[in-house]
Amino acid sequence: DAYGSPYPAAAAYSNVAQVVENVLDKKIISQDVVWAIIFKKPIGADAAVWMPRGSGSLKIELDKDMYAVDMLGAEIKAAQGRIAIGEEPVFIRSRSASAWNSLQKKLNPDAFGIIPVEIGAVRKNNDKLEVDIYNSLLRPIKGTASVTVNGKPVMQENIVIGQKGKKVLNVSSALAPDGMETVRVGFAEESLSQEPVAAEFSLDTARIDMAKEQVMIDGRLEKWKTQSPNYVRNEFKYMYPKDQPTWTGSDDLSAKVWYACDKTNLYVAAEIKDNAHFNNAKTASGIWNGDCLQLGFDLSDSALKVTDKSRKTGSAIDLNMGMAIVDGKPVLHVWNGPFGTADKIRYTITRDEQTKLTVYEAAIPWSALGINAPENKAIGINFVVFDDDNGLGQRQWLELGGGLAGIIDPAKFKRVIFAAGNK
Repeated sequence: DAYGSPYPAAAAYSNVAQVVENVLDKKIISQDVVWAIIFKKPIGADAAVWMPRGSGSLKIELDKDMYAVDMLGAEIKAAQGRIAIGEEPVFIRSRSASAWNSLQKKLNPDAFGIIPVEIGAVRKNNDKLEVDIYNSLLRPIKGTASVTVNGKPVMQENIVIGQKGKKVLNVSSALAPDGMETVRVGFAEESLSQEPVAAEFSLDTARIDMAKEQVMIDGRLEKWKTQSPNYVRNEFKYMYPKDQPTWTGSDDLSAKVWYACDKTNLYVAAEIKDNAHFNNAKTASGIWNGDCLQLGFDLSDSALKVTDKSRKTGSAIDLNMGMAIVDGKPVLHVWNGPFGTADKIRYTITRDEQTKLTVYEAAIPWSALGINAPENKAIGINFVVFDDDNGLGQRQWLELGGGLAGIIDPAKFKRVIFAAGNK
């Protein structure tokens, strides 16, 4: 989609357009774990079915004139009366006059046959993962939870989840040396009357030594360049939106970003290569619509709050802030964070038109965020660099890992562990 899923855009958009065009009526069906929308057409009806998170299989018997396709329009065959579904929609299509009523019966939540649980997972520290499994039923459920990390089983446990409750699993698992982990969580109900569900998480956690002394915020990056940037973004795959490829190379827009912390502050520095610098924001809150660095921090594991609707809103980000140069002056704005945070952040922004480099630095007091320095604990981080090349507003952006611009989702943030070190 426009925020980076790996589908050929033209084929995906064409297929979706066929489903949503010429709609006479629609019906939304939800069972928390499975969502479906049925679209009534002049002839027949179409339906989109997906899981907000995870994967499973839908129990459905298609009529002879019905067929299912994936995002690219390729037909999906049912196996033993079930169709595999996940976070990308599956489309069920029919040109039969009875399809509107038939699909409403077939997509009744009671017939989905999928355990109504949702799953979240995050890295907590060097030695532990946390997995939360939520039960959306008005009755307890019993079953077996299993966890694998990079293909290796690390936990299997019989659990009971109370009605509308959650089970927290503390999983002992050492962080992989490169910080990259594929965590797969499965849950099978004891009675086996429902189809097991599974969710897979691609976790990316960096380990950064804590600084032994405060970092000077002076717009000079020499002190940072004694170490490699924590993150470099200089390729098209990091550019958004995917359906508007205007990026011409690393001189057009690229970024090097460093993170650090001590007992007092969280520090961020960024060196942005940008061939043209514009930001004509009329208010501080509007700086995102021009050349701007946006920073997001998940300090309270909002990534685990999969049943909380606010997780997909800006309020789920504990600190959501931006910095920009407007009318030759540095501007900082906090879209979401503790009251008064903006006044306590020390920052500087410089622009060199000869080298086409913009340098950002900020020191954010832990006290302003209401927490102590998270030594040896993981937090979620993200950044976005917006790009305006003509003064008419941002036309593209690059992002660390998704979930900050466009569709907000702290579960897509990268994780970082600040560890006691020798820096």
